Parts: sequence; C-alpha cells; structure tokens
Amino acid sequence: MLRITSHHNLRSVAQEIHKGHSTTELWAEFIATNELQAIYSHCYRHALNVGVGDTIKQYQMLKFFLAAAATDILKFIKQSPKRDANFQKLKCDVASDQ
Repeated sequence: MLRITSHHNLRSVAQEIHKGHSTTELWAEFIATNELQAIYSHCYRHALNVGVGDTIKQYQMLKFFLAAAATDILKFIKQSPKRDANFQKLKCDVASDQ
C-alpha cells in the first residue's frame, strides 16, 4: 500500500501534471522518491498483453490453434455481407479512435 508522506509534494506534482508539464513519469518519480518499497508496474492491459504474447510464443500448438480460429472467424464474417459490413465499420471505428 502506498503511503504519501508529503501532502505538499503531492499537490505540486498534481499541479504540474494538470498544467501539462509532465505525464506519468512525474508520478513514478514522485512515488519512487517518497515510497522506497514501491515497485513500478505497467498497466494491467500491458502486463496481460506481454503475458499472452510470451505464452503463445512458448506453445507452438496454441499458436496454430489461434491462427486457425482467426481464419475460421474471418471466413464466417466474410460469408455474410451484413456481417462483413459490420466488421468493416468496426475496423474503421477502431482506426479512427487511434
């Protein structure tokens, strides 16, 4: 559990971030200097992505299964013009969000 020992420092860090002078690195630096037992960790999504990627690389059968499943799903989508249109719309929406 993180214990913030300096309320004044926390406020100044928050003000700097609010002004747009920094990003997560300022928070990480603040926590590292004020809580010596703190351990930096990526976000859960990144950690999950790395874990899944490592697992897939280790197990060749799982890699083949996922490739086959993706192929079958795409075939299923392409068999219906309505599903394909929805899929293309989804791709465009995701691309525009990034």
